[in-house]
Amino acid sequence: VRLSPRSNGRQQVELSAITVEPSASIHRHHDAFGNEVAWFQVTDPHRALVVESDVLVAVTPHPPHPDDVPWSALDDPSIRTELGEYLDQSPLVDWPEAVHQFADSLNLDEIHDIVAWVRATEIGVNQAITYVPGVTDVDTTVEHVLQVRSGVCQDMAHLFLALCRRRGVPPQYVSGWLYE
Repeated sequence: VRLSPRSNGRQQVELSAITVEPSASIHRHHDAFGNEVAWFQVTDPHRALVVESDVLVAVTPHPPHPDDVPWSALDDPSIRTELGEYLDQSPLVDWPEAVHQFADSLNLDEIHDIVAWVRATEIGVNQAITYVPGVTDVDTTVEHVLQVRSGVCQDMAHLFLALCRRRGVPPQYVSGWLYE
């Protein structure tokens, strides 16, 4: 299971604990992306399995963005070398004709600053797609999301990723839960 966030320049994981009921030994390793992976094995018969994750994260404010990041910043060959996998299509993040048409409808091609373009793209996706649970599932394509113009957070994220990647901006997908 991947239930622990990563520490980075803006957040520090101060506590991360996973418990399993029925009780089991928790083993940990890091995947190829540096994410902590915990795994366990319950071999005794059981009627229920409960996996709980308790995490305490200290967050610092994001530093100010540069005033202007030109598109030429993406011409650096190290972008493709280091972040190439975040530029490729996948089964759920691709850009068929419907994505090209949607991108054209946003009228963002004249924005010369990458950060401004990303923010405008985010706004465009959020205005175009209505949050409606149950109309999509984990296998929903961006093309279908554009057809029904509704979905949940992951659908909006997939569309946003597709729009960024087709422009050469290497976004990463981060999944999480908000529990109150």
